[in-house]
Amino acid sequence: MPDIFSDIQSDIQSRDPFAFSLQEQLQDVSGKETEELPKDDTPKDHTDFFSDIKEFIKDKLPFVDSEREISEKRDEEFKDFLFNWSDSGYGNCFAFASGFFKDPTTGKNFDHKPAPGDISGQWDGDYMPYFDDLVYETDENGVRQTLEYYWAKDCARSDKELERAPSGDYQPKEGERLVAMMYSDRPYAEDFHFMVKGQYGTWYHKPGLMAPKRTDESGEIITDPATCNRGIYDHFCGYYIVRDKV
Repeated sequence: MPDIFSDIQSDIQSRDPFAFSLQEQLQDVSGKETEELPKDDTPKDHTDFFSDIKEFIKDKLPFVDSEREISEKRDEEFKDFLFNWSDSGYGNCFAFASGFFKDPTTGKNFDHKPAPGDISGQWDGDYMPYFDDLVYETDENGVRQTLEYYWAKDCARSDKELERAPSGDYQPKEGERLVAMMYSDRPYAEDFHFMVKGQYGTWYHKPGLMAPKRTDESGEIITDPATCNRGIYDHFCGYYIVRDKV
C-alpha cells in the first residue's frame, strides 16, 4: 500500500508553509527548542483545501466512498442496464451477460434467443437442440465443458475471448466482463442461465426476454451467484472472463 499519510502530509505542507512536520512536532514535545511561528489571525476559507484533500485520498483509496455513495452508483448502474436493454429484441441472459448487445452476425437486434454456439453458426433456432439430452447423458463437468466450448466459439466470432476466472472476487478490467454460468436439469425445465458482475459488486441477470434484474428468487440483491437463491438453476458452473480483443 502506498505511504498515503506521508503524501497527505507533504501535500498539506506544500499548501501551508507554517505546518509542522511530524518530526518537528515530536522534537517540540521532547523539549527541544523550536522557533515560534508568526501568528496569522486572518480568517481562511478551507473549503477548497479539504475538498482537494478528499479527492486526493479517494484517488489513493477509491474504496473510501461512503455506503450511500456506493448505493447511488449501483442504482445508476442498474438504470443504465435497464435503459440499454429496453429494446434488445430477443436478447436473453446469454446475450446480456456476454455483452452481445446486437447479433454480431447481422449488427441488428436478435430475432431469436441465442444459445451458446448459435452466434458462431453451430445451428439455427433459439435453443441448443441437444441440451435436454445433454444434462441427462453427462455429469456437471461435461455440461460445463460443452457450454464453454460453444460459448468460446461465439466469443471468437464476436471479437471477444473467453477464459475461466479465478473467483467471483475478480474485478474486471476495462474491456472485460465477469460472468457466472449455471444450469438446471430439472424435468421440463432444462435450461442454462448467466449473470454478469457490475462495477460495484452487484450481479445482474436477464431472465429470458424480461428486463434485467439484480435480485435473486428471494428478492435479495445478488452479491454472490454461487450462494444466492438461483431458483431452478441448481448447478453452478463457475466464473468466466469475457474480454474484448485488442
